[in-house]
Amino acid sequence: MDPRTFVPRGDTAQLRALRDVLNAALADGAAGPVEPVRGAAPLEVGRDAGPDTHPQGDLRIVIGAQTHVLGPQVCQAVRLVVTALADGRPVTVAPQEHLVTPHEAAELLQITRRQLDEFVHLGEIPFRTVGRHHRFLMGDVLAFDRRRDAAVAGVPGDVGDVQGADDEATS
Repeated sequence: MDPRTFVPRGDTAQLRALRDVLNAALADGAAGPVEPVRGAAPLEVGRDAGPDTHPQGDLRIVIGAQTHVLGPQVCQAVRLVVTALADGRPVTVAPQEHLVTPHEAAELLQITRRQLDEFVHLGEIPFRTVGRHHRFLMGDVLAFDRRRDAAVAGVPGDVGDVQGADDEATS
């Protein structure tokens, strides 16, 4: 799977309606229709009440005559994507094993290339060499970001003083 970026275009009213129906369905199990785009099949979202329903909430989506049941992880992913798009923010979907350039990694982490180079030098972010260039696994970049967030929040983890590395990079 190649990464793919989705950018909200035009009116996001339908996305906001879908977000609201998803949130209601996952919160209290209420089903509801979503106003379809002209020419699209009718869409209804609700909690699945089947015998194998996951306690954290399988989601039943009816599109036209077809019913699809989504498990909790897919529900959470769909909810996050729809919420971001409804808020007008682009979303990129990429597998954990996707390789990103240093520029892309720095952009994802919202740091400078110099700071990224410092983290690489300190061994905080693993990399691969492709030819003569560094590449980073998307999963490693995201794992570093989670560890950095935990360190900033004061949660003990297996990462050194990440803020200290930032300070060194700017001095």
